[in-house]
Amino acid sequence: PGESPLDLPSYLLFACLDAMCRWHCTTGELIAFATDCLGLGAYEAALAGECCDPSGRGVVTYRDFRRLCGELDRSRGSLRPGRDLLRATSRAALLEATQAQSAVL
Repeated sequence: PGESPLDLPSYLLFACLDAMCRWHCTTGELIAFATDCLGLGAYEAALAGECCDPSGRGVVTYRDFRRLCGELDRSRGSLRPGRDLLRATSRAALLEATQAQSAVL
């Protein structure tokens, strides 16, 4: 199978979800992101929203989002060499960009 947005590292996905850098998002934002960007169906996205908002306050933290990503990884299978390579490459690119930005500052 080909790569999926779910193959990206959870911190990168959450950064896309939390474009305002609030360190959280709403359950509604997560559900829309899950359907529009991650390719989950409406039912799966609603379950993801419930899973990521255990307190029922309508707020999703990165910690809860990361837990969801871990569950999705387990359900999709742990042996995905393409995913591991994509995540390693993403981490390396982010590290390189951070180091380049630090050198400029």
